[in-house]
Amino acid sequence: MIYRLRNAIENKHFLASVLIAVGVFGAVVAFMSPNAYTVALPPAIVIAGFCLFWTSDADLPVLPIGPKPALIFWFIAGSLNILIFVGSDWTRTIFVHYATVLWLITTGIAVFSISIRAIPLIVGWATAHRIMIYYSSWDPLGNDTLFHLHHAGEIVRIGYVGSLSTSKYAYTPLFHVGTAISGIIGNISMESAGFLSIGILAVIIPILVAAHLGKLLWSPKIGAVAGFLVPLGDFTIAWSVRPTPTTLGYLFFVITFGVLLTSFRTQSNVFDKVSLGRVRISKWKVVLLIIMIGMYATHQISTFILVISLGCLMLSYRLFNQNYFIIMGRIFIISGVIMSAWWLVVRYSGPSSSLEFLVVVLVNLITRLIETSTGAVSEPTGEFVLSGARALTVYQSFGLSILLGLASLGGGIWLSSSKSQREGLAISVVGGSLAFFAFAGPLIGINFLIPRRWFVFFYFPASILAAVGLRGLLRVRVPTILSSRVSLGATMRTIMAILVISSMFVGMGWNYMGAMDNPPLDKAPGSDRHITTASEQHLYSFVVSYRSGETSIVADFRAHQLLVRHYRVNALHLRLKNNKILHSGRLLAVDRKYAHSKHAGYYVWSHNTWWRVYGPVSFPRGSKPYDNGDGSLLWAP
Repeated sequence: MIYRLRNAIENKHFLASVLIAVGVFGAVVAFMSPNAYTVALPPAIVIAGFCLFWTSDADLPVLPIGPKPALIFWFIAGSLNILIFVGSDWTRTIFVHYATVLWLITTGIAVFSISIRAIPLIVGWATAHRIMIYYSSWDPLGNDTLFHLHHAGEIVRIGYVGSLSTSKYAYTPLFHVGTAISGIIGNISMESAGFLSIGILAVIIPILVAAHLGKLLWSPKIGAVAGFLVPLGDFTIAWSVRPTPTTLGYLFFVITFGVLLTSFRTQSNVFDKVSLGRVRISKWKVVLLIIMIGMYATHQISTFILVISLGCLMLSYRLFNQNYFIIMGRIFIISGVIMSAWWLVVRYSGPSSSLEFLVVVLVNLITRLIETSTGAVSEPTGEFVLSGARALTVYQSFGLSILLGLASLGGGIWLSSSKSQREGLAISVVGGSLAFFAFAGPLIGINFLIPRRWFVFFYFPASILAAVGLRGLLRVRVPTILSSRVSLGATMRTIMAILVISSMFVGMGWNYMGAMDNPPLDKAPGSDRHITTASEQHLYSFVVSYRSGETSIVADFRAHQLLVRHYRVNALHLRLKNNKILHSGRLLAVDRKYAHSKHAGYYVWSHNTWWRVYGPVSFPRGSKPYDNGDGSLLWAP
């Protein structure tokens, strides 16, 4: 059975047929349930399947440019980008975005000319890119981020973690403690501490690990391209500029992935034991124990993602190495048992809650499966768009479709070659399982663990596979009518590679997550602006000074998040029931100009459920104690 399975996955034509079949199935799903993802992703998988039929084995091309010219081009483009950003009053205008793409292109030139030596340039570009996003807002970015940073600030204020003792983060304090320590050491605000420590590490470490694995398993060129692709993902960008426990969980995931694949590939003796006092224990158990303790103290969902990935690694190694399969089996079983036991101990809403986290997760899963199978939930209609994939357009997932297509092609090439086949299967299986939970899971009701949290984890193995896929794409020789084949020279193939990577970045770095500060691709209602402008900051500051105890302050979704989680104002979400604002007492509305656009978020009541939607907000008119032209505070009758 195993022998036949190995023969199947080593057959390039079989793998190509599988990809085409998966893409066709996705197209059928898109016909029944069209949205930004189901429409854009299946064609990419089908194209990857056909490319796998026609690709040939060859290394990545090299640009005949020395290190000095590549560095000069990169430095000039980077200086231009930063000067335009500063000259635009620290705001990312469309010209800043163009300059960032130009800088990216010069980074790509360095990658294809000096290979792995371009990694510092990749790190420099990615770090500067995140800094420009973060500091383009007058108030800190993020929703959950603001909440977590407040807890970190409380730890600094009172001197210990007592502020978390009654919250659900009492069991996962590592992010908050780490941010607090960073703030104390650097003598900076919690907002800056979270970004400059965990946020920047989430940029640098994945680049280094991806480049290392690409170099180890394929070649220095593949390592350079893998490191180049990792920081371009939209959710990768988002989780670094608004760091949360998910960001720290992602870092543990990347480190675990890198350590295990490196150990198995280099055939280091993971059975060797180290002495801990009088106890001798295997090295892998020590490493696993440290990582798992860190993960358990960081984030429950990230822990689940890591355990799922460990299980996938175990299954993949079963085909190639019995000893490694046994090791991975032990890792998976121990991790799974500890996670389940921990989830039975952890209370869902904090130590005072009577509900175990595992019980709540299972109940939510069963409920979603029942709702999906019976169609029990009816969706509201009106002059608004439901949040989620339906609030997006195909352009929002264009960059992801390129990444998924390249990763699918790369997985097929890797499995059908003899180059590090064991690790190629491991990366492919992990990437495929994470893609299932992110994309296919919600179709059958498995969306109880927040599918979008899985994207950033999926992007890491996908970027390594995509580097191999780009290599194959550049060697596709398409049959013509006369049965001759069309191929490109080395320089043209390099230009094509840089154009593909730049297009992927524009699709992902300009969309609702990759450019959350102010997306250039903003035609979709769900592609809303997260930054706070100067006039909006003045409006929020006035609310803080003007509010009174018996007044209900109501605001759209983004304004509410800032008022509650950053300004510590007891504000209400804008909620409409029968087209009327739900509130009690006098109503003071935060009426910012942006809330009148299609990007404003609020809630509507329908079919016994509150639904988050996007659409223009219209508050009842009343007297205005404050108005700065871009926003006002008004008493609603």
